[in-house]
Amino acid sequence: MSAKKYNSGSDIWAKWVLYKRQCDSGKRKQHASAGKVVEIRDPIVYTLGHFLSYIGVSQPTWRSYRSKPAYREECNQIMEEIEARMARAIVNGEGNTAGLRFALAHNFGWKETASVETKGKIEVVFKRGKTIL
Repeated sequence: MSAKKYNSGSDIWAKWVLYKRQCDSGKRKQHASAGKVVEIRDPIVYTLGHFLSYIGVSQPTWRSYRSKPAYREECNQIMEEIEARMARAIVNGEGNTAGLRFALAHNFGWKETASVETKGKIEVVFKRGKTIL
């Protein structure tokens, strides 16, 4: 993908506003009873990769924009909105959960952790008996 040149953060922000409008206005057709077809609102979850493709910018170019003071504020705000929208999509069951989790881990440093908290005795049952630790 050849990188497009944006002269300021506000140029990128203007594209961001258009991108969000396009994603939020998504619709799909659903077959209803008696052969009727209805249109259902089906917004697209914002992702960094989709947005960069939409504006014609590569990942390295995006990182370069984020490091420059003239673009930093808008780029960081876009990243925050993408992260929040993806997190909301996971909670609300929108999109592919595994794909959203991967994107959050890859682009935003999210990590999945599990912890076990115990109080008192741990009871382990085996086929031949019972052991209390």
